[in-house]
Amino acid sequence: MPYVVVQQELSPPDKARYVQALTNAQVFTRPDVTIMGRHLSPILARNLPLPSAQAIEAALAGEGIASTVVEQSLVLPPPPRQRTMRMEISPDGLLILDATGQKSMLPWPAVIVIACGVVMKNEEQTEKIPLSDTLDPDSITRPGGKTLGRYTIAPYMYFDKHVDRQVTLLEVATQLERYQLIQDEASYDSGDQPVGRNARESFLILVRQIRAMATSAWINSGAAGLLQEPPQDVTYQNDRLFDDELAWLRWKAVQELAG
Repeated sequence: MPYVVVQQELSPPDKARYVQALTNAQVFTRPDVTIMGRHLSPILARNLPLPSAQAIEAALAGEGIASTVVEQSLVLPPPPRQRTMRMEISPDGLLILDATGQKSMLPWPAVIVIACGVVMKNEEQTEKIPLSDTLDPDSITRPGGKTLGRYTIAPYMYFDKHVDRQVTLLEVATQLERYQLIQDEASYDSGDQPVGRNARESFLILVRQIRAMATSAWINSGAAGLLQEPPQDVTYQNDRLFDDELAWLRWKAVQELAG
């Protein structure tokens, strides 16, 4: 059974102390410690046998970082995310609309985590290049000189590339479910509900409405930033850092519900 070492608070630990603690624990190689120190989250170490997790917990305590050893299945992974194009507020719960227009409702007491943030994503996109009948397929190269490949009968050549982009998103989680809405891809035309002049304003209104109804839900750093005046974006360098915060919050919320 694998274990994780989780911090006792959401904000990331001091990097120098964290790296020193991992070095002192002598569980990971030096290159691994360097990599782990690049992006900090409240989940400090994962996939560990119990003795290694306890050694890291003790080393962290020696550097003044309070942590806890937990069975990994209680924290990771968070529920798989389900994409939605629209969320609507009702007195009884949050209405979730999928791409087909089907609705489901999350009762407000069931909402245990509200998470927001600007997340850096590396996504695969397909690029289409028109080809001339007189062009030698073997001579087609992409920038940098890498050969694209061959084509036969199609008038276009297709190749996949990875593109970095930022997305501002909202996730709402229960103990078993997790729904994601992306600010610039969502629909905000929701009848009598307040809608802003643009996607950003409408997104902020929605986040505040959800928080006003789900008052007992735990919120991540990104949601806390958007609820300030003026709103402040929090950027996560990758999906894993965002997911780690959500997983930590969900674990804390479940602990709280268990009493």
